[in-house]
Amino acid sequence: MGAEEAVVELLDAPPLPDAARLTRDAIDDAISSGNPECVVLVLRCDAPAKERNAAIKRLPEISAAARAKGLNLIIALTFKKSVSSVRQAEELLREVSFRARTDCVYFIENYTWSNSGSNLLHPPVIKNDFGTDFTVLTIIRQCLEFIKLSRSQKDKKDPKQADTQADAKTAPKV
Repeated sequence: MGAEEAVVELLDAPPLPDAARLTRDAIDDAISSGNPECVVLVLRCDAPAKERNAAIKRLPEISAAARAKGLNLIIALTFKKSVSSVRQAEELLREVSFRARTDCVYFIENYTWSNSGSNLLHPPVIKNDFGTDFTVLTIIRQCLEFIKLSRSQKDKKDPKQADTQADAKTAPKV
């Protein structure tokens, strides 16, 4: 695999509108920006229950749109500490996994600042345990595994094009 083939570009899609105003076109626009190979959807756990539940109810539609384009979906649930109990967290995880039809759902705590405002003489310190870093790396690794799988499936579907690319790389230049 050449250096150009191994490139993974991170794209920041426009945020989805509120769940009440969410349309399939808005989902397709967010997924279609750039040329994505994997989708990471971030849901806030600290949103009011009504908003959070409305967003969770729209997960099947978001999941279907991603799968229609051949993309894998990963969901990150932020503000982990806002969930009041382990039982509530487990229920939320199960419901999100069920509605999105994916087992790639991760809780993550946001990085927090130790003081307010930025001061160049006394830069803010980020309070964090290594769990947040580990979860971020796990999500990135899962994306890379999905991308690798997707690219290998594309090569299998179009072996003639893959052979042509391989021949072009190995052919002597005159």
